[in-house]
Amino acid sequence: MVTIDTLEDFIQAIQNNPGLLKQVQRAIMTDEVLALPAQFAEMLNAQNSMLAEIAELRQTQNSMMDTQNSMLAEIAELRQTQNSMLKTQSSMMDTQNSMLAEIAELRQTQNSMLK
Repeated sequence: MVTIDTLEDFIQAIQNNPGLLKQVQRAIMTDEVLALPAQFAEMLNAQNSMLAEIAELRQTQNSMMDTQNSMLAEIAELRQTQNSMLKTQSSMMDTQNSMLAEIAELRQTQNSMLK
């Protein structure tokens, strides 16, 4: 048994006896105050969980942005190919029109010769 004559004796007694410390805490503190460390730990766990979800969402968002950028690059490449094909088609039509004009001129010449 411990004799407590001074405040220092009391403090030393509760520091050396965890069970006594808990009894003193329950006697002085309300249930709400005693529950605070557990509530704080629960809030930290919830916060960590939310931070992990946010990190996952950011990773998903970055992946989606990478995919979108890749798709935009492919679209730009397809547009270039399409423009090139349209230029080639236009050139081919010019050649065809030129050839048709030559054929028409040859027919006129042929018709003139036949007359």
